[in-house]
Amino acid sequence: MNISASTLSRKLFGGGSRIDEIEAGSSLTLDTFARVSAALDDLDRDKAA
Repeated sequence: MNISASTLSRKLFGGGSRIDEIEAGSSLTLDTFARVSAALDDLDRDKAA
């Protein structure tokens, strides 16, 4: 995955609006959690390489 962290965040979390919803008490589906976790793991691996 060759995208910036901000682009990844925007794609996965709707430009921060989703994070605001979660902080306000909304839930996060397991599917979304799995996608985010996998994408962040890929980003970490890319940075370490």
